[in-house]
Amino acid sequence: MDPKAHVIAQGGHGLRRARMLGRRSVISWRGELKDVNWGVVNNGLDFLESSVEHLAKSNNRSLKYAALHLYASTETLVKARLAREHWTLVVADANVPSKAAFKSGDFKSISLAQALQRLAAVADVVTDSKAVGRIKDVEKLRNRAAHFSLGGETPERVRVVVARGLDFTLQFIEKELRPEAPIEEARLIDETLGRVREAIGRIQVLVQERMRSLQGSLTGFPVVLDCPACRQASLVLPSGHAAKCLYCLYNPDGEVCAEEYSASILEISRYSHAAEGVDWPIYSCLNCGAEAFVDHIYTASGEEVGWACFACGYYAPTGDIAICSGCGSPTDTMRGGLSLCADCVAAKFEKF
Repeated sequence: MDPKAHVIAQGGHGLRRARMLGRRSVISWRGELKDVNWGVVNNGLDFLESSVEHLAKSNNRSLKYAALHLYASTETLVKARLAREHWTLVVADANVPSKAAFKSGDFKSISLAQALQRLAAVADVVTDSKAVGRIKDVEKLRNRAAHFSLGGETPERVRVVVARGLDFTLQFIEKELRPEAPIEEARLIDETLGRVREAIGRIQVLVQERMRSLQGSLTGFPVVLDCPACRQASLVLPSGHAAKCLYCLYNPDGEVCAEEYSASILEISRYSHAAEGVDWPIYSCLNCGAEAFVDHIYTASGEEVGWACFACGYYAPTGDIAICSGCGSPTDTMRGGLSLCADCVAAKFEKF
């Protein structure tokens, strides 16, 4: 068995060994399995073109297929790039199938996330956290479209999430798949990208036009944040009301919005808080009491806000809020050189 075949069974050790092997086996596998790779790349590009065609339309059915086909395209093309290192790298099972089984597709392949991890370990193709976030957003849409529905999703949000995912896929093709591609494969990529770019340009114009149409409304709000749903700079904090996105019309309960903002924009989830000990940034609001008061808030333009409540719109600079030395809650009350909330101050007086 080729040494890289041990990657699946050996986990991290196998990945390190495969990385040491570099690209010595690329020529041999291309010669034996080039027809398979051609078919995989062809399928991935077909899905890409279909996604863009559907995205250019406005009906819900088309947008559903735009999300489904973009994820299929990204997953297929990333695995095609990984297979250039060695075909066994895309196999999920510890028992690597025969080449005949691989050619027929009779095997279980790894997930997109696993493929990206293996590309980073084996070929130094590293995907940054921002790009991973865009892929995950498309994956969420894909899962809902495949297993449930996109009911409740606005066309504006679906379009911008898929468009951002497209940006990753196109960059991946140009930087990682097009270089070193065989002549016929390179020609296929170039022809597809030529058709896709024109359509994408029209889609980007739609997004830009909508954002321009919102500028007058956005300037009426002192704080404008990145939306956790569509990631456009269009989430506003109306005084006395829950946060809402003027672009995709995302308008959940304030506490839900705070958690989703923390997970998507700050990249701090309840899991990372519990498993990795990351400080949880959400507290009870000083103004309304909702668990929606978030620390370390920055505007979409990068200016520091400090604290903001996603339930009532209250916000305050970092210097105006302190953490109570008694109970750990945020407070704007200072007593005797110490930061104490009203409850802790009252508790101290009760002792006398």
